[in-house]
Amino acid sequence: MGKKSAVDLSTTRVISDSFFYSVARGLVLLVKPVKGILLGNLLGPRLYGILNIPVPYLQISNMLSNIGYNTSVLKLMPGYLQEERPDLARMIYRSSAFLTVVLSALWAALLLAFSPWIAEHVAHEPAAVNPMRMYAAIIPFLAVNTFFAAAYLAVQRGKLGAAISFAYGMLNTFLPVAAVLWRRDVTLIVGAILAAEIIGAVLYMYYFHAKVLERFKAAA
Repeated sequence: MGKKSAVDLSTTRVISDSFFYSVARGLVLLVKPVKGILLGNLLGPRLYGILNIPVPYLQISNMLSNIGYNTSVLKLMPGYLQEERPDLARMIYRSSAFLTVVLSALWAALLLAFSPWIAEHVAHEPAAVNPMRMYAAIIPFLAVNTFFAAAYLAVQRGKLGAAISFAYGMLNTFLPVAAVLWRRDVTLIVGAILAAEIIGAVLYMYYFHAKVLERFKAAA
């Protein structure tokens, strides 16, 4: 009898993994507007505006940090696992993760360096400097979390990835609300978002290395 393949590329399995991710993401998206409503109400228009000034730079940096790598992981890792080549699957994972971290660190450093200029000459709001610096620290962790969301799907650990995604999404929603209830400080709120991203990255990486990469070694 032939050895069972490391992955099941059947339509049923792919739909199952995607379903759990969709449910987790849908629940987070349902709750997320509550954060915006509460923060806007408790901070007021000026502070809430300052809080959101760095968001476009964060989104652009995250997109540029993951450009192509998520697609590579989703397309190449399942095929190599199906061919019983866990060594190549690990290579794709490690190289993509490394490049994601390097690029995200680069964009974070650039935003950190240019945050005073952006705050003064683009946003015309000097008070946005410190929140923007905090957002720069978020970039690598957000990029890592985005990468691992794809990696869990690629290795068909959709249930585990969805559970982590849900926990991380809830933290990202409620930690900033808890911060603003404690003190109306924009930098503190961004710090709460940073804490949620760090916790999410730790959870994603720990369980991937403990539950997924060990299986690759066993199959090698």
